[in-house]
Amino acid sequence: EMCIRDSSNTDNANEKEQQISSDSYIREKIAHEIVTSEQIYISNLNLMLKLFYEPLEQVASLSQEICILELETLNYIFGDIKVILDFNIAFLTELEEKIASYNQETTLGDVFCKYGTYFSLYSSYVKKYDKILDLINLHKEKNPRFNKFLQDQEKNKELKSQSLISLQILPIQRVPRYELLLTNYLGKTSEDHADYHYLNEALSKIKSVAKHMDNSKLESENAKRMLKIQNVVGDKYRIILPHRRLVYDGPLKIGWLNAKKHTRLVDHYVYLFNDSILAIISRRRTVQLRDSDVIFVELAQLEGLSVLPTTNSRDFGMKLSWNNGKITFLYTNEERKRNIWVQFLLKNMDDAVRTAERTNIAYSQRLVMSQNQTFEKNK
Repeated sequence: EMCIRDSSNTDNANEKEQQISSDSYIREKIAHEIVTSEQIYISNLNLMLKLFYEPLEQVASLSQEICILELETLNYIFGDIKVILDFNIAFLTELEEKIASYNQETTLGDVFCKYGTYFSLYSSYVKKYDKILDLINLHKEKNPRFNKFLQDQEKNKELKSQSLISLQILPIQRVPRYELLLTNYLGKTSEDHADYHYLNEALSKIKSVAKHMDNSKLESENAKRMLKIQNVVGDKYRIILPHRRLVYDGPLKIGWLNAKKHTRLVDHYVYLFNDSILAIISRRRTVQLRDSDVIFVELAQLEGLSVLPTTNSRDFGMKLSWNNGKITFLYTNEERKRNIWVQFLLKNMDDAVRTAERTNIAYSQRLVMSQNQTFEKNK
C-alpha cells in the first residue's frame, strides 16, 4: 500500500513538472511571437512611409503641375502613422533587449506598462481612419496623377500585393492583436511569477484602449449617419445636436388615432435617437434615402412619451402616447423586431427625461447667474 501511495505521488509530481515545462515552452514561444509580430508590423509601417508618404512629400511643395497631393492632405493621411511608428520603434527596442537574454524569469509586462499611456495614440488614429479612407478614395477618383501613383507604387514587390489602404488598417488591427497575445502569455504565467502583476496591469490598459477604439469607431460611424439623415431632412428639423446620437432605425408602418379612429397604415422609415423619433415617408423603400425621395417627415421628442406593446391579427405593434394627447401606432411584421423597438424606446425615454432635467437645471443656473450679474451691475 505504501509503494502504491509513493508511486501515485511520484506520478503527480511528474505530471506537474511536465505541465510547468509545457507552459514554460509555450510561454517562451508567445514571447518570441510578440517581438516578431511587432517587427513585421513596424516593417510594414516603414514601408508605407517609404513607398507612399516620402515620394509624395518630396513633390508636395513643388509647382501645381508636379505636386500630386497637397501637404495638408498628405499630413492628414500619414501624420498619425509617423507618430505611431516613432512610439512603436522605441517600444520594440526594449522588447528586443528583453528577448535577447530571455529566460523563464524575464518580464515583458513591465515594458507594456511603461508605454501604456502611448497606446492612446491608436484611439486618435481610429477617430480619423474613416476620413483618411474617404480622402484616399476621393483623390483616387478625382486626381488621375494620384491614382496612377498608387497603381505604380503598389506594383512594388516589397509590398507583397499589399495596397495603401490595406496598410492603413494595420494600426486598427494591432491593438486587438496585443490583447490576444497578452491574454495567452498571461494564461501561461504562474501567479507567483514577477511578471504576473505587470501582465495583468498591461492587459487592463490594452483592453481599455481597445474598448475606447471601438467606441470611437461607433461614434464616427454614428456621426456620418447623422449627417446623411440631416441632408435627407433638409432645413425642416435640426437633426445634428451635440447630445444627440442615432440608436436604432428601420421600416415601420405608422397609423394615427384621429377622432377615436385609426388612420390607414402607411409605410415609413423611422429613426430612433436618444431624445427623439423621426418618421419619414419616401418615394422609395430603401435605407439609402435622398432628399428628393422625401414626401413627409416628422420629428417627435421622447420626453412625455409612454409605450405599450399591441398585437392585431397580422402585425405586432406599439402604441405611443404623448402628454399632449397625441397617439401613434407603429407596426412591424415580426414580434422580435417589435420587442427590440420597445426595448430601445423605453431605455431612451428614460435617458431623454434625465437629459431634459439636466438641461433645465443648467438653464436655471445660467439664468440665476445672469440675473445676479445684472443685479450687481445695477447696484
